[in-house]
Amino acid sequence: MRTYQSQSSQKFRIWRDRTRFLKHADGIMKKTLNHWKKSQFLMIKHVLSNFMNEDRKREYKESINQSEIDQMMINTKRKHQIDMQDKLRYNETMVLEGINYESCKKEEEYLKLMQIIERRNKEWVFGSRKRFIFMMWRHVMKQEKAFCIAVKNALTKSLYRKGLDYI
Repeated sequence: MRTYQSQSSQKFRIWRDRTRFLKHADGIMKKTLNHWKKSQFLMIKHVLSNFMNEDRKREYKESINQSEIDQMMINTKRKHQIDMQDKLRYNETMVLEGINYESCKKEEEYLKLMQIIERRNKEWVFGSRKRFIFMMWRHVMKQEKAFCIAVKNALTKSLYRKGLDYI
């Protein structure tokens, strides 16, 4: 470059040096900023990933602990329900056994009474006088009723025969 005065050439050199220095300083600053950005990004990324990992681990542990607690509660409820069902079954079987025993006793008593009644009727075992009178009266009434029915059947048969003979 041509210079017309020594002062202007000196100013030009100063300007050129200053521009080189500023470019060099800008380059260094840009490199430094890029380095800081990258390193800070990596550092923040590392910190956040560790934080997120720790936070996630904590959440997973809490959720696992909560699910274990829930499972234990469900198991205890189920055991309690099974115990209650066993107690109810035992009580029901005891009640049923008692009922079966009582019904068997009643049935035996009923059969014994029926045998006694049948034996008394067949063997004419002594009973009260009123009972005997009523039983005999009933027997006589049945015989009279049967006799009346037999007479009625005989008369109707003979009337039908006479009527058919006239036709």
